[in-house]
Amino acid sequence: VANGIYFAAYAIVLEPVKTIANVVIDVAYPTFSALRTDRRALVDQFIKFTRLNLVAVLPFVVLILLVVPEYLTLFTSHKTWQAPEVALCANAARILCLVGVLRALGFLGPTVLDGAGHPERSLRYMLIAAVAVPGMFLLGANVLGDRFGLLSVAIAWAVGYPIAFAALCFLVVKTIDLPIGTYVRGPWGIIGCCAGGLVVGLAVDLALPAAGPAVRLVAIGGSALATIGVLLVTWQGFTPKFIAGTLK
Repeated sequence: VANGIYFAAYAIVLEPVKTIANVVIDVAYPTFSALRTDRRALVDQFIKFTRLNLVAVLPFVVLILLVVPEYLTLFTSHKTWQAPEVALCANAARILCLVGVLRALGFLGPTVLDGAGHPERSLRYMLIAAVAVPGMFLLGANVLGDRFGLLSVAIAWAVGYPIAFAALCFLVVKTIDLPIGTYVRGPWGIIGCCAGGLVVGLAVDLALPAAGPAVRLVAIGGSALATIGVLLVTWQGFTPKFIAGTLK
């Protein structure tokens, strides 16, 4: 039962993040390979792809944070899943949202390392991840298991994957001489747009405490996504034409 609840949370967050990120990842490696001799263009394109990945993934993560209990109540609850199981799965999914955002960015790392001609550095990252993440699962389950139950594995994800992600960041910075300040400034506008949507969604959540799950799902999720969409277009210029041009 615990494995089923945890896997549902995993499937709700991390599998869709991988699928969404693949839209950008599929074109990233050939692009980086073509730009491998032009460092400035390589860095610029890496930042653009990072922004695109965040535009694709962050609104989904915001939606999960806001309405995953309503989604579970409407579409997955049955006679063996009552309110406690729904709450557990929702909490695990929300913890995994941090991992989802980092994984969306992390998928770009190996493509730029391979494209820049350093596949051995991708292998180093994969080895670090293969040790750090499962190792943290074991540590988290043994240290936190009695207190947090299946949530201990989700917490271990949230602690272990940032370790692997930090190693990947180091390898990318070293490989393409990435200006950290420029890279950090690149996504801030997108993060701000999604934060605005999150705030609006939370406000609607507070305004509809007694509404049914269907009404809450539509009202909270719809208001958050509409806010994010408006901000992305008006503030960040993410029109369909701009996105298509970037992917070309």
